[in-house]
Amino acid sequence: MNEMYNPEELRTYPQVSMILPENQIPWMELERLFSLTKLSPDESLIQLALKFFSNIFSSKEPSVAPNQFQDIEIKHILDLLRHLLLIPLSSGKFEGEPTEWEPIPCATKMNEAGIKFTKAYADSILDINFKNGVLEIPPLSIQEKTETILRNLISFEQCCPSYLPIVTSYVIFMGNLIDTEKDVEILSVHDIIDNWLYPEDAKQFFKKLYHGAYARQFFYLGICWQVNRHRKYWWPRWRALYVFKHLHHPLGYGCCNLF
Repeated sequence: MNEMYNPEELRTYPQVSMILPENQIPWMELERLFSLTKLSPDESLIQLALKFFSNIFSSKEPSVAPNQFQDIEIKHILDLLRHLLLIPLSSGKFEGEPTEWEPIPCATKMNEAGIKFTKAYADSILDINFKNGVLEIPPLSIQEKTETILRNLISFEQCCPSYLPIVTSYVIFMGNLIDTEKDVEILSVHDIIDNWLYPEDAKQFFKKLYHGAYARQFFYLGICWQVNRHRKYWWPRWRALYVFKHLHHPLGYGCCNLF
């Protein structure tokens, strides 16, 4: 049986089933059941859950510890996963952001304007930053279960007025960044996306997720402002250098020091 089935594939099905909204059980009830069945007195349900869902967003396991949940009232497993994304973020990261939405160019157009991409070694996929012309994005595994997980987190935020649409904002941001298969390729080359789908499916991945979702606040507006400002300032210079290199000097003589 071990030769016929991949253990990771077998693990995927219960992971997806446990985060479906219709399958959510109050955390208090789960802890009561766990206390009656646990094998070790030192074992906690949060510890077990974090281990089980450790690779649900990427191959990098988050460094969130069970004691970081002690002051958080967990509603159910889906709520736990959302907190798993929010806890590693620096204090005030998503506080006081404006509510407007400003579109950004896709990865290909950013690349043409001289904006670079790099994989961020962060503990949360939400921890995106833009510094000195470099967009730092934590890696994300795009596979079938990822769509279900993110879709349910978005639905959860939509149904809870007290919860800010932070995951929803992340999906909208990434959906703007990926518009073509070339965009998927650029992010894959930089290890930002670990794509397990067909390029065409990966291109539509984020757009299908946030279609119809409403983000009353958009939490990546600051980054969008920075990206658009940088592109507006540098694009004419990059274009002039490109034209000079390829039109005035077809063979590139005398231009190698420009790049």
